[in-house]
Amino acid sequence: GISKSDLKLDFKGVKIGDVDDSAKANDLLGATERGYNGNLSFEVADLWLKAGQTYRIPFLSRQFKNIAGFQQTIKFDQHQLKVNDVQQGILPGFGAAQNNMEPLSEGYLLQSWDYDQNLTIEDGFPLFTIEVTAQEDCLLSNVLYISTEHIRAEAYQYLDRYEINTLQTRIDWIKENKER
Repeated sequence: GISKSDLKLDFKGVKIGDVDDSAKANDLLGATERGYNGNLSFEVADLWLKAGQTYRIPFLSRQFKNIAGFQQTIKFDQHQLKVNDVQQGILPGFGAAQNNMEPLSEGYLLQSWDYDQNLTIEDGFPLFTIEVTAQEDCLLSNVLYISTEHIRAEAYQYLDRYEINTLQTRIDWIKENKER
Protein backbone atom coordinates (compact mmCIF):
# COMPACT_ATOMS: atom_id res chain seq x y z
CA GLY A 1 0.00 0.00 0.00
CA ILE A 2 0.86 3.68 0.05
CA SER A 3 2.06 5.19 3.31
CA LYS A 4 1.56 8.78 4.47
CA SER A 5 5.23 9.51 3.89
CA ASP A 6 4.92 8.45 0.20
CA LEU A 7 2.27 11.13 -0.37
CA LYS A 8 4.82 13.88 0.39
CA LEU A 9 7.23 12.80 -2.37
CA ASP A 10 7.82 15.35 -5.14
CA PHE A 11 7.58 13.31 -8.35
CA LYS A 12 9.01 14.66 -11.58
CA GLY A 13 8.23 13.00 -14.90
CA VAL A 14 9.75 13.14 -18.34
CA LYS A 15 7.58 13.22 -21.42
CA ILE A 16 9.29 11.88 -24.50
CA GLY A 17 7.94 12.65 -27.95
CA ASP A 18 5.34 15.22 -28.88
CA VAL A 19 5.64 17.51 -25.84
CA ASP A 20 3.37 20.28 -27.15
CA ASP A 21 0.94 18.13 -29.24
CA SER A 22 2.05 19.84 -32.47
CA ALA A 23 3.18 16.72 -34.37
CA LYS A 24 1.09 15.38 -37.25
CA ALA A 25 1.36 11.59 -37.42
CA ASN A 26 0.91 11.37 -41.18
CA ASP A 27 3.00 14.43 -42.10
CA LEU A 28 6.18 13.53 -43.95
CA LEU A 29 8.27 16.47 -42.84
CA GLY A 30 11.55 16.58 -44.68
CA ALA A 31 10.51 13.86 -47.14
CA THR A 32 11.48 14.50 -50.72
CA GLU A 33 9.93 13.19 -53.91
CA ARG A 34 11.49 9.90 -54.92
CA GLY A 35 13.76 9.97 -57.96
CA TYR A 36 13.55 7.33 -60.66
CA ASN A 37 16.44 5.80 -62.55
CA GLY A 38 14.57 5.01 -65.76
CA ASN A 39 11.28 3.42 -66.74
CA LEU A 40 9.67 0.03 -66.88
CA SER A 41 7.35 0.38 -69.85
CA PHE A 42 4.43 -1.96 -70.45
CA GLU A 43 3.62 -2.21 -74.15
CA VAL A 44 -0.10 -2.33 -74.79
CA ALA A 45 -1.93 -2.35 -78.14
CA ASP A 46 -4.04 0.80 -78.45
CA LEU A 47 -7.26 -0.78 -79.62
CA TRP A 48 -10.49 0.83 -80.74
CA LEU A 49 -13.08 -0.85 -78.52
CA LYS A 50 -16.69 -1.44 -79.57
CA ALA A 51 -19.47 -1.16 -77.00
CA GLY A 52 -20.56 -4.53 -75.64
CA GLN A 53 -17.43 -6.37 -76.84
CA THR A 54 -15.01 -8.12 -74.46
CA TYR A 55 -11.25 -7.86 -75.05
CA ARG A 56 -8.16 -9.46 -73.56
CA ILE A 57 -5.45 -6.80 -73.23
CA PRO A 58 -1.94 -8.30 -72.82
CA PHE A 59 0.73 -6.22 -71.05
CA LEU A 60 4.16 -6.91 -72.58
CA SER A 61 7.56 -5.37 -71.91
CA ARG A 62 10.85 -5.26 -73.79
CA GLN A 63 12.37 -3.66 -70.68
CA PHE A 64 11.59 -6.39 -68.16
CA LYS A 65 15.25 -6.98 -67.37
CA ASN A 66 16.48 -7.71 -63.85
CA ILE A 67 13.15 -6.72 -62.26
CA ALA A 68 12.42 -7.88 -58.70
CA GLY A 69 8.97 -6.32 -58.32
CA PHE A 70 6.54 -3.58 -59.24
CA GLN A 71 3.47 -1.83 -57.87
CA GLN A 72 1.00 0.47 -59.58
CA THR A 73 -2.54 1.72 -59.86
CA ILE A 74 -4.26 1.01 -63.17
CA LYS A 75 -7.03 3.58 -63.55
CA PHE A 76 -9.85 3.44 -66.07
CA ASP A 77 -13.04 5.30 -66.92
CA GLN A 78 -15.63 2.97 -65.42
CA HIS A 79 -18.39 4.56 -67.51
CA GLN A 80 -16.66 3.51 -70.73
CA LEU A 81 -14.79 0.39 -69.63
CA LYS A 82 -15.48 -2.50 -67.27
CA VAL A 83 -12.53 -4.54 -66.00
CA ASN A 84 -13.63 -8.17 -65.66
CA ASP A 85 -10.46 -9.98 -64.66
CA VAL A 86 -6.67 -9.94 -64.51
CA GLN A 87 -5.07 -13.13 -65.76
CA GLN A 88 -1.59 -14.40 -65.04
CA GLY A 89 0.93 -14.32 -67.83
CA ILE A 90 4.54 -15.43 -67.64
CA LEU A 91 5.32 -13.70 -64.32
CA PRO A 92 5.84 -16.32 -61.59
CA GLY A 93 3.64 -15.81 -58.55
CA PHE A 94 1.44 -13.19 -60.22
CA GLY A 95 -2.15 -14.08 -59.38
CA ALA A 96 -5.21 -12.92 -57.48
CA ALA A 97 -3.23 -11.91 -54.39
CA GLN A 98 -1.19 -9.42 -56.45
CA ASN A 99 -4.29 -7.69 -57.84
CA ASN A 100 -6.65 -5.81 -55.54
CA MET A 101 -9.88 -5.87 -57.52
CA GLU A 102 -11.98 -4.38 -54.71
CA PRO A 103 -11.89 -0.79 -56.03
CA LEU A 104 -12.96 -1.72 -59.60
CA SER A 105 -16.33 -0.01 -59.12
CA GLU A 106 -14.41 3.20 -58.35
CA GLY A 107 -12.39 2.95 -61.57
CA TYR A 108 -9.06 1.53 -60.49
CA LEU A 109 -7.12 -1.66 -59.83
CA LEU A 110 -4.11 -1.96 -57.50
CA GLN A 111 -1.22 -4.26 -58.41
CA SER A 112 1.76 -5.30 -56.33
CA TRP A 113 4.14 -8.09 -57.39
CA ASP A 114 7.53 -9.04 -56.01
CA TYR A 115 10.02 -11.83 -56.51
CA ASP A 116 12.93 -12.94 -54.37
CA GLN A 117 15.50 -12.14 -57.07
CA ASN A 118 15.87 -10.13 -60.26
CA LEU A 119 13.96 -11.62 -63.18
CA THR A 120 14.35 -11.09 -66.93
CA ILE A 121 11.46 -11.91 -69.27
CA GLU A 122 12.02 -12.42 -72.98
CA ASP A 123 10.33 -9.98 -75.35
CA GLY A 124 6.92 -10.92 -76.65
CA PHE A 125 5.53 -12.83 -73.67
CA PRO A 126 2.54 -11.33 -71.83
CA LEU A 127 3.40 -10.48 -68.23
CA PHE A 128 -0.31 -10.36 -67.41
CA THR A 129 -3.57 -9.79 -69.29
CA ILE A 130 -6.50 -7.60 -68.32
CA GLU A 131 -9.92 -8.65 -69.60
CA VAL A 132 -12.24 -5.72 -70.26
CA THR A 133 -15.68 -5.07 -71.71
CA ALA A 134 -16.30 -1.77 -73.49
CA GLN A 135 -19.35 0.06 -72.17
CA GLU A 136 -19.11 2.58 -75.04
CA ASP A 137 -17.09 2.81 -78.25
CA CYS A 138 -13.69 4.19 -77.20
CA LEU A 139 -9.95 4.20 -77.79
CA LEU A 140 -8.23 2.18 -75.04
CA SER A 141 -5.49 4.79 -74.44
CA ASN A 142 -8.18 7.40 -73.68
CA VAL A 143 -9.78 5.33 -70.92
CA LEU A 144 -6.98 3.32 -69.23
CA TYR A 145 -3.68 4.49 -67.73
CA ILE A 146 -1.16 3.94 -64.93
CA SER A 147 -1.51 6.34 -62.01
CA THR A 148 0.32 7.11 -58.78
CA GLU A 149 -2.88 8.20 -57.05
CA HIS A 150 -3.18 5.30 -54.59
CA ILE A 151 0.30 3.74 -54.64
CA ARG A 152 3.52 4.78 -56.33
CA ALA A 153 3.85 3.47 -59.88
CA GLU A 154 7.30 1.94 -59.67
CA ALA A 155 9.42 -1.15 -60.29
CA TYR A 156 12.49 -2.38 -58.45
CA GLN A 157 15.83 -3.91 -59.38
CA TYR A 158 18.24 -5.32 -56.78
CA LEU A 159 21.67 -3.81 -57.46
CA ASP A 160 23.21 -5.74 -54.59
CA ARG A 161 22.13 -7.02 -51.19
CA TYR A 162 21.51 -3.54 -49.80
CA GLU A 163 20.75 -1.28 -52.75
CA ILE A 164 17.69 -1.10 -54.99
CA ASN A 165 17.24 0.79 -58.26
CA THR A 166 13.75 2.31 -58.62
CA LEU A 167 12.08 2.65 -62.04
CA GLN A 168 8.80 4.38 -62.89
CA THR A 169 6.14 2.17 -64.50
CA ARG A 170 4.26 3.46 -67.53
CA ILE A 171 2.33 2.32 -70.60
CA ASP A 172 3.77 2.66 -74.09
CA TRP A 173 0.80 2.52 -76.45
CA ILE A 174 1.36 0.50 -79.62
CA LYS A 175 -0.81 2.00 -82.36
CA GLU A 176 -2.89 -0.50 -84.30
CA ASN A 177 -3.44 0.03 -88.03
CA LYS A 178 -7.06 -1.13 -88.02
CA GLU A 179 -10.01 0.82 -89.34
CA ARG A 180 -12.63 1.89 -86.85
